[in-house]
Amino acid sequence: MSSRSKHRILLLLLLSLAGCEETTSELFERGYAAFDRGDNRELHDCLKRFEVDAPDSDHGLLLRALVSSRGGDDLTALKLIAQIDEHGPLRRLVLLHGGRIYHEAGRLHDAARTVSLLTREFPDDVTGHRYAGAIYYDLGAYDYAINHLNRVTELAPGDFRPWWLLGTMYLDFDRYRDASDALSKAMELGPSNTARFDIANQLVQSLIHERRYTDALNAMSGVPMTSTLLARKAECYAGLGDHEAASQAVDQSLRLDGNNRTALLCQARLHGDKGDKRSALAIYARLVGADRFDREARYQYSLMLKATGEDALSSENMREWERQMEVAAELAKKNRQALDRPFDTRLKRELAELCEELGKTELAEMWRRAATVSSLQRKSPRQLFNSKRGSEPCLGY
Repeated sequence: MSSRSKHRILLLLLLSLAGCEETTSELFERGYAAFDRGDNRELHDCLKRFEVDAPDSDHGLLLRALVSSRGGDDLTALKLIAQIDEHGPLRRLVLLHGGRIYHEAGRLHDAARTVSLLTREFPDDVTGHRYAGAIYYDLGAYDYAINHLNRVTELAPGDFRPWWLLGTMYLDFDRYRDASDALSKAMELGPSNTARFDIANQLVQSLIHERRYTDALNAMSGVPMTSTLLARKAECYAGLGDHEAASQAVDQSLRLDGNNRTALLCQARLHGDKGDKRSALAIYARLVGADRFDREARYQYSLMLKATGEDALSSENMREWERQMEVAAELAKKNRQALDRPFDTRLKRELAELCEELGKTELAEMWRRAATVSSLQRKSPRQLFNSKRGSEPCLGY
């Protein structure tokens, strides 16, 4: 080969290599894809390139922030993100990962404010709605979480996870039909084995509340039996009139956990059906003593007291049961109102007070947190994005 031909080939090769040089955006896309799939070697290779070619670029800052957050250094990650142009081409990713990092750092209100901006500006971003659903769930702002999760079911119809979380929240609200529908949908979409057990457990619980005993038994098929599931199986058999099968399931449940409330309730019911009122009364007294807000046990306790001639104590317990039922009915009514009035801070505080009256301390705290989120949501997007929090970094400072 002549020297002229060699020179021509070398020139063509150099031109080809020059044409293949990555732009900043392309380098970032490669690094971001490596971050997504957990390829740390390629991710760090991209970071080194940024340090040499574009050390102060927004793309490089975001990749460094992602690496810091994965390493558990949330403060550094947030400082890096706060340096990025808030109105530049990376705005969606800045809001997305800023919200995620705030969430992982436990700064839930900052996380909520950030994903609120994200989902308003990018309403079809399914990942943004997933994050929003999880963040508002952790804050206890179930009304917001439900709205975002419903959007996820529209944008990603094959994903079981939003249906599972929706079912969990509906159970908290005693909306059993909605819970059953959502959890059944989650099961249909083929959850992982670990998730399948938890979803089935919740589905059985909601179906029993609806008195759909045969459906509940079917939902237990193929699921490992725990004390609680055995107790619920006993409930189903008792509801269907098969007392022998119910008694066997109760015994199996109590062998695993002698204090299982569901099993004890079913055992007391079986004693009562056999005419053994004293044994039933002792179990109901034990349950009410363990939890004075156990309305089901108190109602049955009152009836059994009357059946055994203890009228005065029966009346006292029935009055307390009626009072708690009135509070529960008011709570259910306001729960429904809260879904239609997501920004009503006063309503959420009223819900917290009602939950306290029923001994639902965790739900009471949830509604107090939700009231705080409501007041945050009333601010404009600009106020939210530019808000500060002491000396800690806040996106868009």
